[in-house]
Amino acid sequence: MGIGLHWDVWGEDERSFDLSDHRAVRDEFARQLDAFHRLMGRAPTHVDSHRHAHRELAVSELFRELVEPLGVPLRHDGRVKYVGGFYAQWEWMVTELKYVGVEFLQQLLRDETTADRWTEIGCHPGYVSDDFQSVYLTEREHELRTLTDPRVRQTIRELGITLCNYDDHARLTRGTGTSARAAAGAGKRPWA
Repeated sequence: MGIGLHWDVWGEDERSFDLSDHRAVRDEFARQLDAFHRLMGRAPTHVDSHRHAHRELAVSELFRELVEPLGVPLRHDGRVKYVGGFYAQWEWMVTELKYVGVEFLQQLLRDETTADRWTEIGCHPGYVSDDFQSVYLTEREHELRTLTDPRVRQTIRELGITLCNYDDHARLTRGTGTSARAAAGAGKRPWA
C-alpha cells in the first residue's frame, strides 16, 4: 500500500511556524520522517505537506534536497500530476458539497487525467468520530460516499483508468526509464 509522509507543522489548530528557519524545517522533517519509520516500519512512498508548504519559495529547494535521498516523488516535482480540485472548501470554512459530488468527480476525471502520465487526485475521505476535530469534517464522509459510488467506478472503467498507488508507481517506474503509460499498460490512464 502506498503511504506517504504528509509534513505538517501547523496542525488543525494552525499554530505558527517560521518556514524561513531552515534549521527548524530540517529538524522537523527529520523528526517526522523518524516517526514515520517508527510507526510504519518502512520509508514513505511519497512526500507532500499540509497547505502545500513545501512549495513555498522559502523552502522549495530545501524540500527537494531533503526528499531526494528517499528516491520518492515529492508532490509537484513533475513525476506525478497533482489534481487538487476535489475539495469542498475552496473558500475557508465555506462548504460547497458540489465540489465533492459524483458529477464533479466524473468531470474532473474526464478533464484532468491523461493516458500518458500518472495523476494523483487529492482527497480527504473519512468518518466523523468523537476523537477527531477539524474544520473539514462532515465533508470527509461526503467524499467517501462519492469515491465509492458505483457511477464513479463506471466512469473510471469507461476512461480506461488503472487505479494505482504510490507503491505501484515505485514498483513500475523506478530505475526503468519506462513511461507511466507503458508501465501501466498501453491505453490505460494510471491514477496514483
